[in-house]
This record gives sequence, C-alpha cells and structure tokens, in this order.
Amino acid sequence: MPVEFGRYTLHEKVGAGGMAEVYRATTGGAGGFEKQFAIKRILGHHAEDGEFINMFMDEARIAAVLNHPNIAQVFEFDELDGVYYLAMEYVSGRNLSEVLRRATDRDRPFGHDLATHVAMEVCKGLYAAHGARDSRGRRMKIIHRDISPQNVQISFAGDVKILDFGVAKARDKIIKTEAGTIRGKLMYMAPEQVRAKAMDHRADLFSLGLVLYKALTGVHPFDGESEAQVVDKIRKVTIAAPSSLVGGLPAGLDEVVMRALAVDPGHRHADAAKMHAELARVHHTASPGFTFSALGEYMRDLFRDELGVADLDLVSGSTPQASWSSASASSPPPA
Repeated sequence: MPVEFGRYTLHEKVGAGGMAEVYRATTGGAGGFEKQFAIKRILGHHAEDGEFINMFMDEARIAAVLNHPNIAQVFEFDELDGVYYLAMEYVSGRNLSEVLRRATDRDRPFGHDLATHVAMEVCKGLYAAHGARDSRGRRMKIIHRDISPQNVQISFAGDVKILDFGVAKARDKIIKTEAGTIRGKLMYMAPEQVRAKAMDHRADLFSLGLVLYKALTGVHPFDGESEAQVVDKIRKVTIAAPSSLVGGLPAGLDEVVMRALAVDPGHRHADAAKMHAELARVHHTASPGFTFSALGEYMRDLFRDELGVADLDLVSGSTPQASWSSASASSPPPA
C-alpha cells in the first residue's frame, strides 16, 4: 500500500468478510481534487463463483436506489481485470460492535441516550429502504435481513449509517433465495427468519430491537454456547426486559424494545416510522438536552488514540447535523 486499482488508489484495508474485502481509497482530478471512497472487492477465491457475484450485483442494484443520509451510498459497480467491485461512501468511524467493545474496555458506558439516538437513526434509514421504489414507481419491498451491530457504522462526526445490503431481499433481485435458505447473522435474526418462513420489513425491526437491547444492557438475550442453543432461544423468544438487567433506563424504553421483540410480527411496530416515533418520545423526555454533536464527541474521545489524519480531515469537513435533521419525504416524521 498504496496500490493503484483502476482510477482509484487503495491506501489500507479497513475490513474483510466472507465474500469481500474493503479498502480506503482515493481518486484524484484536476487542480489537486481528491475524494475518498470505500472500495469493496470480491475476494479472489469467490471471483469465479456465480452465486457470490450475483449477491454482489444484488447489493449494488439495491443500494444504488437508496439515497438517504442513514444508508452508506454506493456510487459505482464495475469489473476490473476480472475483479468485481463497488465504490462506496467512505464512513470514517467504527461499527457499533467495535464501539460497544471499546466502551466496555475503557469503562466508558454507551449511555441510553446514545443507544436510543443510534436506533432512531437506523429507523430513518430502514424506513427509506423499506419504502423504496424502482424507476417505474413500484415498491421494491426491500428487507435488509442482516441488521446487526456490525452493519451499523458510526462516524467520528456522529453520523449513523446502515451498511451491507448484500443479503437484502427485494422483489426483483437477481439471485433468488431458495425456500428454506437462511442468510444473515444468526444472532440477530427474527424468529420467522430462523424458521425460514415468509417475512416482511418487520423482521428488520426485530433485529434492530436486538441491537438496541445489546447497546442498552451489554447482553444479547440469545447468546448460547452452540448454534443449536442460539436457534432454540430465538424460537422460544423468552427475553427479560432491559431494565431488569441495567438500572437507570428511562420510563417507556422497555415497552418500545419489547414491542420490537414481539414473536408475532403483528404485535411489533407497524413500520420503522412508528418505532422511531416511540423512541423519540422516550428520548426527548429523558434526554431533553441531547444534541446531534454528542455522538461524534463520544466517538472521538473513545477512539482518540486511533484517529489518523484521514479521519480528522473527514471529521473537520463533515456536517454531522445532516443525519440528525435529515427530514425528507422518505424519512419518519418528527415526533
């Protein structure tokens, strides 16, 4: 590093998963113009795997129609020398899983105000995705299916972004999921997803409920010593209220979380806008002085010894208020 990759320069690897690796990259132009991107490339051993390529194409097609401050943007999908890649928005920060782990290590609790704010921001992104329409005006019926702390990115400026629509299900996706096939992270699946039953956007709300539960309590209710134990707990869905595990939670928060975690989708929030509204009522009552800058300040303090020049440049040039006040036609109405 750095190495050239087409018109991009790859500077460092910032992530890797089962099917792809992600690099921080830049591209230049006239007059010293430079912009940062995240380049996501299919791993070499999957480069000729038709199913993985189709999943990658699905992610590109689905994410390309989603234009919202709380969803990481996809700008380009292409192939270079047999390597398929996505050029995506580079979000300088850490995912929620890393944040919660660091918060525990540094004894810097991720308070209920921050946890609720993050969940509200994810609600905004999910509402936009669930209601997305294609170029013909048809509802795409997108379900993310993999909402988890790893797929919630928090920038050092305080922005919250949903990542990775690689396993999302949409009506016109290229690769068709076979009946009985389960994709996504098991620990954060809704019961109907684990049972490989029909599901809709409310499965994402269940997953978000689990993310919020983990952020509030530090405990995952479905944690087990084996996959079989995890599956059994998900199917039984016996969950203690968050306030029974940690003190100081504001009134009403238990009810919002437990409603999201209802076994029957019909007993959950009707959509992400409704969940956002209920969280907002609790949040604004319990934390009236909370401002959009609080999350960014917390992030920069928590990771102050890891902030590089590139991170600080992005923070200084960012507008964290965008995702805090991003009212649009596809966003939930203010509570």
